[in-house]
Amino acid sequence: MSDFKLSEQIVLGEIAGKNAAIHAYDKIIWVIRSGYLTLFFAGWALMLQALIENSTQTSETTSYILAMLVVSVGLTVGGFVVDLNYILRKFRVINALNCLTEFAINHESSVNNNEINKELIQLLNVSGDPYPSGRRTAIRAAIIIYMTPFICLVVIWQLGVFLR
Repeated sequence: MSDFKLSEQIVLGEIAGKNAAIHAYDKIIWVIRSGYLTLFFAGWALMLQALIENSTQTSETTSYILAMLVVSVGLTVGGFVVDLNYILRKFRVINALNCLTEFAINHESSVNNNEINKELIQLLNVSGDPYPSGRRTAIRAAIIIYMTPFICLVVIWQLGVFLR
């Protein structure tokens, strides 16, 4: 009987740990994304403000804009790779937690109706999209977040060309 209690405690500890990890991954992902957007737009805003205030020559302006573009691309690629890494880790934990929950319920020693077990598994699984489609949705969100600033730059550049 004490072996069962120990196994039960281990499973409960794993479930609690995996839930905490999922929340930590979510927090990290959104800190990365919001930090990226803040740095990106603040950097460009400060540079454009300085260029407007100083009215520098066109050749210097082009050099500054190209340098800022290179920095922005580096920041974007780095942020996206880190973001993607955390997304994949988060969904591995979600998948493991769902498998652990299913295993614990299916191997319960009490005599339960199989239909009740299936319903219980659905209720205890992590909410949201299932593993493959949820991961794809999260990756799509990351792509949108990291590509939107560049789309904004292209639009601004095109407007600037038309305003000359």
